[in-house]
Amino acid sequence: MTNLTHGDFGIVSTVAADNKFEANVTAIAYDDETLLFLAICGPHESCKAIASSLSLGRSIRYYDQFGRTVQELKPKKGSYQVVGWTRIESISRDSVIIVHRALSTGDAIEESVQKSVEGKPTLVSTEYVYLQVHSDDPDSELKKRAFAHLRTPDYPEWRNYVWESAKREALAKPLYTQHGTNIWKLRLGAEWEEIIQFGLRLKVIPSLREIMGVA
Repeated sequence: MTNLTHGDFGIVSTVAADNKFEANVTAIAYDDETLLFLAICGPHESCKAIASSLSLGRSIRYYDQFGRTVQELKPKKGSYQVVGWTRIESISRDSVIIVHRALSTGDAIEESVQKSVEGKPTLVSTEYVYLQVHSDDPDSELKKRAFAHLRTPDYPEWRNYVWESAKREALAKPLYTQHGTNIWKLRLGAEWEEIIQFGLRLKVIPSLREIMGVA
């Protein structure tokens, strides 16, 4: 299950390390137990402890505005980097932004999932990437970046159909939107090629001959 949640200045949620170091959450994104993006504001020692826990692969807890545990996030050691750390002297707090390396590098991650294949439990490997774009990026830029990761042809005449189909099939899923940040999870695999072949069979997208103007 994909979780889309955030904190804001009106309804403040928190994260905590070692059950005692807490900081307010101004933005958060995670996919199941995988934390992708975290922006916090809090005392220096708390921010330091939270950043350290993530770096060392120790779990942190995410709480809603009522103090109820929303999710325990279990990071993998060495998977995170601090991309921003600012001291706000007027309120004696630090503002910190921490991101998953896969989000900043765009590298593919391999995930193994047990599925039933011909009635037998089988471990199936799937690759996926996380893409982060900004509000001033046009929709076409997101699609262009997405197709750059795929092993399928990218023709403008196919792009909208393939993208909308991929969203319906959950191959491309938005994970988080707040303050001009947009994060997508893109599952790689043969399903994208199947979408193209299906569209060609139904003639809802032009054939290569039609695109090339070949009679």
